[in-house]
Amino acid sequence: MGPDSVWAEAARAPVPFSRRFKLHSRHVGDDFVIDVALPPPYLPGASPWPVLIVTDGNLAFATAAATMGVLPLEPGGPRPVCVVGIGYDLAGEGEHAEHLARRNRDLTPSRAPEWEARMRAAPPPFRIEHHVQTGGGDRFLDFIIDELKPWLAAGLPVDTGDCTLAGSSFGAALALYALFTRPGAFRGHLAISPSLWWANSQLDGIEEAFARGHADLDAALYLCVGGEEEAQAPAARMVSAFREFASRIEARAYPSLRLTHEVLPGETHLSVFNAGLSNGVRRLFGATWPTAGAV
Repeated sequence: MGPDSVWAEAARAPVPFSRRFKLHSRHVGDDFVIDVALPPPYLPGASPWPVLIVTDGNLAFATAAATMGVLPLEPGGPRPVCVVGIGYDLAGEGEHAEHLARRNRDLTPSRAPEWEARMRAAPPPFRIEHHVQTGGGDRFLDFIIDELKPWLAAGLPVDTGDCTLAGSSFGAALALYALFTRPGAFRGHLAISPSLWWANSQLDGIEEAFARGHADLDAALYLCVGGEEEAQAPAARMVSAFREFASRIEARAYPSLRLTHEVLPGETHLSVFNAGLSNGVRRLFGATWPTAGAV
């Protein structure tokens, strides 16, 4: 039996303690794959569990679920949480990378025709078709807040009042957009390598508008970026813009904002997710069991 036959006949590897659902969104007008991982029974604590919602579920759910399946075991580790990944139905095993196109629609807060033109001419798997438009972030947030959260609360042992929105790149920009345009919708926001350059740095203006109208911001926010990102794409100013943005938020001195921001040395735009997720959940889901044990 050759390697191809062995591969074809083997079972797909599951994510432990997880289940997959499909949920239609009337706001977006599309179906989503919702992957849910409850805390393993060997972790401390009891339900109802806090919720960590991860965008880019096709890419990020397995990593987030595996991380949260063991990290609470370490001394000082975070509280166990229910991990929820929002992804897309893929043909086969994702040979056509449909998720890379559809994330352009859902994770961007405003339309950017110049980006669409660039991506329509991009090589696979990043090319987007002519029917895909950017700027669906508000509809996607409406889906999460009005449809997904009530669905989770109705069927699972979770506390959607203690919910954190996490994302990387476009997903991180969306988490920040939600922070300033939907205050109170999420207790925490975990933004890894946010695309602050999107739509001519639109988030800068949104943050400034929020600051003019609010004296406080009751939320927990973890921000990070990879230290090597600016060298990869100097025009995007990933590190410089990040430092400026984080410093502005810190200078607001919101009494109720729990803010952590850091540049992670040696990490790139693609490698930073794992480190950012681990650091972020430690800060956003603080240690309830400081002597939970070690392995």
